[in-house]
Amino acid sequence: MRIEPGPLCSALTVEHALEYPTRLAHGPDGRLYVSDVKVGSVFVQDEGAVVAELKGLGGPLGVVVDAAGRIYVGSRDRAAVEVYGPTGGLLHAIGPGAIGMPNDLALDAAGQLYVADSAADAVRVYDTASRALVRVIEGAGDASPFRFPAAVAVTSQLGADGTATGELYVADQGNGRVVVLDLEGRALRQLGERMEAFDADWQGRFVRLQSVATDGAGRVYAADSRLALVQVLDADGGGYLAHHGRLGRGPGELYLPLDVELAPDGALVVANAENHRIARFAAPEGGQ
Repeated sequence: MRIEPGPLCSALTVEHALEYPTRLAHGPDGRLYVSDVKVGSVFVQDEGAVVAELKGLGGPLGVVVDAAGRIYVGSRDRAAVEVYGPTGGLLHAIGPGAIGMPNDLALDAAGQLYVADSAADAVRVYDTASRALVRVIEGAGDASPFRFPAAVAVTSQLGADGTATGELYVADQGNGRVVVLDLEGRALRQLGERMEAFDADWQGRFVRLQSVATDGAGRVYAADSRLALVQVLDADGGGYLAHHGRLGRGPGELYLPLDVELAPDGALVVANAENHRIARFAAPEGGQ
């Protein structure tokens, strides 16, 4: 059933076409928010149709939407995360001038914001209420620093004391791995390994790891922009389970996949950048 138009869709008219889908997020109403770094907008889609456009952004990269409908946008040009209200008005900025490349964003259950700052080889964590920097996570322990962390994903639950517990997944592109940490930044495990170029034995290995997402069934989805596919791995041991997509321009094919997101119905949604569209794959067996 189509969702009734909300305040954002009423306030923000669509002036441009989606050209280069960059990062993805779902809002509390189930709509898909798509940043487009070339157009300079965040587009809002409902059942595949663009219904609103947040325009005039400074190189929008990461995007995430909180339970109140506030839209967090990583601005490459302004070196900050800009926060917009549900009707599109700019509320404030987080970390202005301090974030080199806010490539991807995630929120935990307590409202902490995780920013994959690829240029700084770090994940920055901010308190969204105070806008204060909480911590900087620079790798999986002192001997294993990040190299261009391209994306983040968070699984978390809110405790009785108001703090969140869970896991932080980091797509560590330069090291060809997904690093799993607790929310304090302590390394728990690593999934996958790097390979320099395409190899017939590519399962569980990455050339250019671009994005990461998780579901509630113990699966990790990792998009590789060079291999042009999304691998599905076991969240505990990193074992290869399946994959979606292949290099190409046709239906079900990917060309420079930049982000991956799980829809509320369990479908896999991919920012298919060089094909200039969103790709959608059916939910895997076993549900979310």
